[in-house]
Amino acid sequence: MEQPMKIDGVSGFHIEREAIPVFTSDFTRWIEQRSTDQAYPGLIEMLGVIAREHGLAEDEVDLVARMTGTTPETVVREYRRDNTAWAEGQARLVHAGLAGLDEHLDEIARQH
Repeated sequence: MEQPMKIDGVSGFHIEREAIPVFTSDFTRWIEQRSTDQAYPGLIEMLGVIAREHGLAEDEVDLVARMTGTTPETVVREYRRDNTAWAEGQARLVHAGLAGLDEHLDEIARQH
């Protein structure tokens, strides 16, 4: 018999039975390694998503700099480096030669 979802009395959020995937990147790992305050673990993930999708606004850069004990210039350099590496990886994935490989692997998967 399946147990109903529990609600955490502290936060009011549902406690999931399975781990929920989280966004990670080199930038979020960089923040985690340097962060002086681990009180808000979801904040690092949120900042990583914002950096990847939109870039960081000045107040967000300042927040990360305070969290990591670094300068705003260092934060900007790190998130841009991560975004550049990610974009280069994405560009390789859409290369025509890889599309053919992907189709071939999909066909193998359908056969098995």
